[in-house]
Amino acid sequence: SRRFKRNIMPKNFEFSPYKKTFLLMGFIYLILLSSIVKAEVFSAKDSPMAPKADVSLPLVQAAKLTDKSMSLESYRGKTLLLDFWASWCGPCRASFPWMNEMQNKYQDQGFEVVAINLDMRPELAYAFLEQIPAEFHVLLDEDALLPDAFNVIGMPTSYLIDKEGRLRAQHVGFQEAKIDEYEADIQALLAE
Repeated sequence: SRRFKRNIMPKNFEFSPYKKTFLLMGFIYLILLSSIVKAEVFSAKDSPMAPKADVSLPLVQAAKLTDKSMSLESYRGKTLLLDFWASWCGPCRASFPWMNEMQNKYQDQGFEVVAINLDMRPELAYAFLEQIPAEFHVLLDEDALLPDAFNVIGMPTSYLIDKEGRLRAQHVGFQEAKIDEYEADIQALLAE
């Protein structure tokens, strides 16, 4: 039997050396940003309010769409870990079990994890969630209403939002070697 190889790129497609260099430098920048820069929790007076808190997004539970929608305003009064993710993101697969653990460990102290999926096709998110279940709220943003407002530059990008709705910390990427730092940031906000 003959095997056909499907090529999704045009025959004459090639990145110019300039584009290759630019893409490589951008990739290196993201790696350095997520591995060198230590996130810190900023003071409330120096922190902006979370943007677009009134935007409602569909809620997914048990890898299925529900008839509910939620907005960031729905979580006012809670300390929030807001995570932007996509089904194709390798580090997101590692972050979900940790976020489940944080949700279960701190929910009695007013802590919530909310993950916003950015896949353009929701069925990709559902398939991911069947493999790696979320024990926290997952919202769908297939129209990309929020990532620009939050300046999301990589997957996953997480924000800690305080009880008043202020952005207090940002983490780009997920590294298991830094989970103690991530948890310390959560504890610092819960202690306020």
